[in-house]
Order: sequence, then structure tokens, then C-alpha cells
Amino acid sequence: MSTVKKLGKRPVRACTECVRLKVRPALLHLSLTNLTDRTYPCSSCIKRGKSALCAPAEENTLPTRSTSSPLVDESGSVVGTSSEVRAGARSELALFRKTFESLQSRLSYLETLVGAAANAPDGVEPSSTLGRRQRTADEGDANGRASKRAAVQTPDEFTIEKNVLDSRQETPEFVGPRGLPFFDPQKQDSAMLLPSARNIFRLFPSRSSLAAVGPTKTVSDTLIHHCMVTTGPLHPVVSVPARTRHLELFWSVDGPAQYERCFAAWLASFFAQLAVGARLATSEVCRRLGMDASMLEELAGHWTDASIASLYYSNFLENRSMLSLQAVAYLALSGRTAGNFRSVNSLVDHSIIALRQLRLHLDVDAVPAPTVAPATEWETKASREIRKRVCWALCICHWLYSEHPLISPDEVKGAPPSVMDVGSTERYGDLADFTSVAYLNFLFDVARIVYKTRFTQELSPHLVSTQRAALVRLQQQADQTFADSPFLRSFSRVTTSYWILRLVRLPSDPRSPETLETARVMLREVPTLQEHEGHHWMMLHQVCAAALVICGTGGDDATNGLSETQASNARLLDAAEGYFVAASHNSIAQKSLALIQQMRQPVVRPPEPSSIPFVDPTVAFAATSGAAFDPTLDDLLADTAILEYSLPEYGELGNGTSDLDFAWWS
Repeated sequence: MSTVKKLGKRPVRACTECVRLKVRPALLHLSLTNLTDRTYPCSSCIKRGKSALCAPAEENTLPTRSTSSPLVDESGSVVGTSSEVRAGARSELALFRKTFESLQSRLSYLETLVGAAANAPDGVEPSSTLGRRQRTADEGDANGRASKRAAVQTPDEFTIEKNVLDSRQETPEFVGPRGLPFFDPQKQDSAMLLPSARNIFRLFPSRSSLAAVGPTKTVSDTLIHHCMVTTGPLHPVVSVPARTRHLELFWSVDGPAQYERCFAAWLASFFAQLAVGARLATSEVCRRLGMDASMLEELAGHWTDASIASLYYSNFLENRSMLSLQAVAYLALSGRTAGNFRSVNSLVDHSIIALRQLRLHLDVDAVPAPTVAPATEWETKASREIRKRVCWALCICHWLYSEHPLISPDEVKGAPPSVMDVGSTERYGDLADFTSVAYLNFLFDVARIVYKTRFTQELSPHLVSTQRAALVRLQQQADQTFADSPFLRSFSRVTTSYWILRLVRLPSDPRSPETLETARVMLREVPTLQEHEGHHWMMLHQVCAAALVICGTGGDDATNGLSETQASNARLLDAAEGYFVAASHNSIAQKSLALIQQMRQPVVRPPEPSSIPFVDPTVAFAATSGAAFDPTLDDLLADTAILEYSLPEYGELGNGTSDLDFAWWS
């Protein structure tokens, strides 16, 4: 006999939800009233977090109004006095009071369902197994196992996310699974804690310990809004309105549950945005919060560590999500200090690896076909979207301390024309669309080649030639793509030439003709960069590296009597110095200019008075590495960017900082 037939008529020991699911409940601890009313949830439903549905026979149990009441006539008109009407109303309401109280919890649950239905897309099929999505045939691998990504997504999250990525449908914003930031107490989103994260867990041994560095509501609202308005939405489906709703929900809870029950990936994004907002804080933000820049910088360091810990708590290395990628993107913006540079750099490395493991870019060393199921249409769309987000994060990290027409702390420069005012669009012209998909793809391809070389165990001459050929082909494509934009073309040439310079100097002599010609190619683009005020810190670093290569050959050219080559090199170095003088407001430009002047001084010309205060590179290198200053060409070329870590705003650094190969990130 089936479960439904066995239940029979009322009274029953199961609610309507159990009857619909044909689930025989376990031992029920219900009151006598609940035993005769299927509208109340039974213990099985309570354990599953469900409420009972309304039984059809419920209407028979409601109290009925007496038709023989002296207060109304046969037509239904009130004929009693005012006192009689009040007394009758009180007695009538008393009959319904118990029913109203029983319906109160169901009304709250109904409001939740109605709110979710208003934001859900059309055509979503109902599922009786909430909390997990049914696997389709094409989502398994060759061994019939479902992918980890599909296994951890809820039906609503998967469906809405899929439709958001489909540009043909108009769908509401995706705010996260079950309305981030909180999750079900019975559902843990931490799978394991990696041994490599033990240092960060000394600071934050549990989620509740994150409250020690947690901000106040005013600080979080101010800094996160400033961060998102300044940098733009790194995560298109979690925008400013969605994050505002998340923060309202987050601050509605007080006590340990505020951090213990939060999605760890959401906490990572939360702390990372706080760190970015603190490091980008303007004088207006400091005045509003009553803090100075040094206080915010110190807090930003704590928040960056908390964000890294939250990513490890969410098991980021195994369960990567779009929200986790958003957190890593903001960490890439906030983690440019020596204390946590290695941790952030490691997370960015894993994000690049994720592109391969999640098949988000199908031509990046794709896994052999027999072990991977064919990508479906939604996977292809998701691949493009997430790849664009990672590229955008890399771009914004590069552009953080830039000048026109890029991003600065006080205004978004280089954004699409819809974001910028008319004056900026007319001033910058085609540079207003600096974040075009073509340029994002170019930077992504550069990062792909660079990171592939970085993870190589042994850098053989064959690999160097292969990677150089790939960079040359990429530059040829960029010349065609950016034919209408001289600035973007020069920007791309300097970037690819810099990485070619880094490749060719490893197995060969740093003063080889091949290395020198690559450096000259970079310096020939300096006039174009200066014309368009391209004083981005990455360009300053790369131009300085090329100038140091030329400076290192000055004596050799003089002894060999190559006056023509020497004059050409001098002109290129003069242009580089003028480029750094124009960017004298940037401390990287000041230190680069001082270093080039010192290396040119005994060979090219005597020292000349300069409007730029001379910074002794001996002090800069001693402060960062703790070692004696030995300006060999190889060390200067390899660690040019270490000059940045001697900036006063980054604080005093200890020994070992020179081991940070910052050039790999630039």
C-alpha cells in the first residue's frame, strides 16, 4: 500500500508536504492539535527547513458567522447599537484569534516566497530537492562524475546565473545564493583548511575572530561605496544596489552569528573591498570617517589579511566561484604592500590556474578531450564573462595609480562613454573606451604567456624562443587591432617588448645585440606615451628597465668608437629622462630619473642641476634589501620595481623584501 493510501483521511501523522513528496516521516513529536491538522509542519519537514502547505479541508475548520445574529438583518445590514456592535466584533474576533496566530508564521513564509518569486526569471521549473541541482548527462566527465562546480550550486543560483550571462534575456540582478551573505546553519561552505594557510590562521583561527578587525557600519558603508564607485563594478552581476542589500542584511545581525554564518567568499569580498576603499580614500573620505591616511593604511593591511583568511575558509582552491574571483580581483588592488604581497600574488596565480581547470578559456592548454565533456552553451557564455572579469581585475590592478586617461582615486578615467561626462569623452576621444574587450583580451593573452613561463620548472632555450615567438605574434595582432589608437599601440608595444626583454636576458648576455635592440624599441615609444600623458606606474617601470639596459652599454660603445650608436642611445635616454621629468609628481619617476642620471653621469655628461630632488639609490636599495648597493645591470633590470617599495607611504620594510619579484606582477 502506498504512503498516500496508508495516510487515509484525517487525523494523520504527516503534513501535506510529506504527502506530496511521498515521504513517510519518522517518529513525530507533535501536539494533539498538530496530529489532526496537516497544515502544520511535521518533524521531517522541520528538519528539512520546509513549511507545510495548506490542506484543502482547512476551510471546514474555520469558525463561521452565525446567521441568526441580532446585530444584522437578513440583507446583511447592521441594525445593532454601537456598544452592541463593538461587543459583537470583539466576540467575533476572539473566534478568529487562534486561527490568525497559527497563520502568522505561514504569512511570513509566504512573504518570503512572494519576494523570491518577484525576482526569479520566468520559466524556472520547480524542484522538490532544494539545496542541490540535478546533474544533467553532459555535465559529467568520462567516468560519470559530476563536476565540482555543478555540485555546489543551488538550483536558483545556477538558473539565475545562467540567464544573467545570456544577453538575450532581461533578468533581474543575481544577488547570490539564498540572498547573500548568510547561509543555512546546517550547510557548511568550508571543505578543508590548507596547510599553506597556517600563518594566516594564526591571526584568524576561526571566523568569529574576524570580528576583531571588523569595521563599524559607518566605516563599511563609506569605504565600500567609495571603492565600488571609484573602481567600477568588477563583478557585473553583483552591483552597488545588490551590495547595499547585502550590507543591510549583514548589519541586521549582531553577535558571533554575524561572521560565523556568513558565506566565507562573501566575507573575503567584503574585507577586500574595505581594503581597496581605504587605500583609495580621498581627503573627503578621511574627513567623513575622522581618520587620517596612515590609520586607514594600517586598517587596510588587517582587512587584506582577513580577506585572505576568508578565501581559505571558503576553500577557494577547490571551490572557485564568481564571488571568490571578485574577492581576488579586489585583493589584487589592495595587496600591493610588501607584507602580504606573496599571499596576494599566490591567490592571483591560482586564479589564472582556475581559468584552465574550469575550462573558462578553451584554448589555454586545454585538458585532453577524452577527460573533459564538451562545453555547453551556458558554459561558453560563462567562460567569456568570467575571463573578462579576470582581465578587468588585472587591468585595474595595473591602472590603480595611473594618470590620464586611466583610473585615479578621485575619478574613473578611461571608463566607457556612458560613465564619463561629455567633456572627458571629447578630451580623450577614442581613449574613453580604454577598457574595450580587445584591450582586455590583449592583456589576458600577455598574462597567459607570462604565467605559463613562470610556472615552468626549467627555462630552456627552446621554451624561451617559443614564448618570444608567441609574444611577437601577439604584438603583430595588437598593431592591427589598435591601428586607430596610437596610444594603445604604443602601450602594447612597450608591454610585449618588456616581456621579450625579460625572456631574452635569461639565457644570454644582458648586453647582447638582441637585448639592446629590444630596449631601443621600447624607448622609441616614449614620445607617444608622453604626448598622451601615459604616466602609468607600469609604463614608468618598464621604460626605466629599458633605459638601464642602454645605460649599461655606454662605456662599451665609447671604447669601440661607435659614435653614431652612442648618439642614438643618448637621444633615447634624453627622451626617457624627459618622460620621467614630466611625471615628476610620481615617486617612481623620481627614483627612476635619479638612477638613470647616476648611471649616465660618468660616461655621458657631468651632473646637471635638476628640478627633481635627487634620491640616492644606495639608500633606496639598502632600505629595501638590507644589502650593499651594487648596481650591476642584471640586478637593476631584475629588481627595478623594488624601488617602489621604498616609498614612504608603504612603511619601513625589513630584510628579505628584495626576494619579491614584483616585475612578474607588472
